[in-house]
Amino acid sequence: MDEARYATELDAPILAELNQEMIEASGHKTDLDRQALEQRMRSWLAFRDYECVLFFRSIVPIGYALFRGDVEIHLRQFLIRQPYRRGGVGRSAFRFLAGEVWHNASAVQLDVHADNCVALLFWRSLGFQGQPEAMRLTIASQQLNADRLFRWRPTAA
Repeated sequence: MDEARYATELDAPILAELNQEMIEASGHKTDLDRQALEQRMRSWLAFRDYECVLFFRSIVPIGYALFRGDVEIHLRQFLIRQPYRRGGVGRSAFRFLAGEVWHNASAVQLDVHADNCVALLFWRSLGFQGQPEAMRLTIASQQLNADRLFRWRPTAA
């Protein structure tokens, strides 16, 4: 069974690696190298600017979600690694977040690069609407329940 847990500052190196994969997959351009991505992630987690959930298959990190908010969620980053895509893992991870993490949320907002057709199709398949720069999903209307593909891993491994 796949697992999820909240990330800590100690996870900044793997989060930077995952973030770099997301940047490359999206076609987004950035001047930040891996070290700068790691420092930025560490800072966001240390100062509680964002929360982050890591997803695992066994002990292997397969993705993450970086977000903030309680009622109105801003999902800044979401990635499932390439070998785990197209099998429902991303959908299950999102449903896990909606059902197990975002208890008070009524809506989720995210930005997608307009050229990232694969991501646009994925988010639209989950019910997100709007332009790529401001996609939105009202959670109550979607009846999203926690997906049992993932379970909580309460402590860092």
